[in-house]
Amino acid sequence: GSATTASPMGAAGRFWFDDVDRAHRQAIETSGDRAARFESGLFHLINELAVGGGRLLLSAAEPPSLWPVTLPDLRTRLNAALLLRIEPPEDALLEAYLERRLQERGLATGAGVTRFLLLRLERSFGAVEAAVERLDRAGLKEQRRITRDLAARVLGV
Repeated sequence: GSATTASPMGAAGRFWFDDVDRAHRQAIETSGDRAARFESGLFHLINELAVGGGRLLLSAAEPPSLWPVTLPDLRTRLNAALLLRIEPPEDALLEAYLERRLQERGLATGAGVTRFLLLRLERSFGAVEAAVERLDRAGLKEQRRITRDLAARVLGV
């Protein structure tokens, strides 16, 4: 997973907060007081940006309706938010991405390695990128092409 971050998106008054649901859960697990401060801070950020014409992008693994929010006003703001679901990439796109990343690194692969990997990796660009990085290091270290056996051993799949 990615690290939890809250950062400006470039223009003044535009912010993104990655993995906000995970950060909220961590605050709850730490203490009730920390969770209350987290919820209050998020509520005030939403309000300040709304008044000033700003924008806030929240990313999360779960929709806000599933978050254990205790602050009623924050719950109202989250329920009014526009929600978008980003689906995992389709097979053809993920396969093309994997092949391109292997090619860009000059990695020679044995027959069926791409299909082998696609059937076993998490369905995300990040997982493909991490796998290619590990395979590149292993191929360089062992001075050999990437085979299904090497991929299985290096990636534990």
